[in-house]
Amino acid sequence: QQQQQQQQQQQQQQEQQRRQLEMAVAQEQRAREEAAARVAAAERERALAAAAKQGQEAAAAAQPHAIKVEVRNAPWFYLDPQRNIQGPFGADEMRQWLEAGYFKETLPISQDRDGPFNALSSIFPDPNNAFLATVNDRAEEERAARAQQAQAEEDAAREAETARAFQAARDAEAAAAAAEARQR
Repeated sequence: QQQQQQQQQQQQQQEQQRRQLEMAVAQEQRAREEAAARVAAAERERALAAAAKQGQEAAAAAQPHAIKVEVRNAPWFYLDPQRNIQGPFGADEMRQWLEAGYFKETLPISQDRDGPFNALSSIFPDPNNAFLATVNDRAEEERAARAQQAQAEEDAAREAETARAFQAARDAEAAAAAAEARQR
C-alpha cells in the first residue's frame, strides 16, 4: 500500500511537471504570437505613415529642381503605381532596371523604407549618375549586420531554451517510466 501511495505521488509529480512544461510551451507560443502582432502593427503604422506622406511625395515629384541627397551604399525602396513600398533592392539592381527603361523619372524612390520618397529625376538629374553612392556608409552597413546578428542570437537562444524544456520533459517521462518498470 505504501508503494502504491509512492507510485501515485510520483505519477502526480510527473503529471504536474508535464502540465508545467505544457504551460511554459504555451506561454512561449503566446509570446511569439504577441511579438508577431507587434511587428504587424508596426508595419501597418509604417504603411499609414507612407500614405500620409503621399501628398508631400507627389509635390516633391513635381518639383523640377534637384534635391541634394547623400546617396549611401545601402538598399533602395520605391513606390509602385499603387503606392505600395517595394524593396529593399541593391543599387546595381535599381540601376539595371533604370537602364532597361522600367523606371520613369517621376518614380518615387528613397533609401529609407519610411521615406521621404522623392522623384528619381529630382535625386538624379543626370541618369548616368543614378544609384551611384556619394557617401561610403560603412558604419550603417556594420550597424545593420550587428542588428541582424543580435536577432539571430536571440532566436537561437529562444530555440535552445525551448529544446531544453522539451528535453527536461522527456527526461522526466523516462524517469517515471523507469520507476514504474522497477515497481512492477
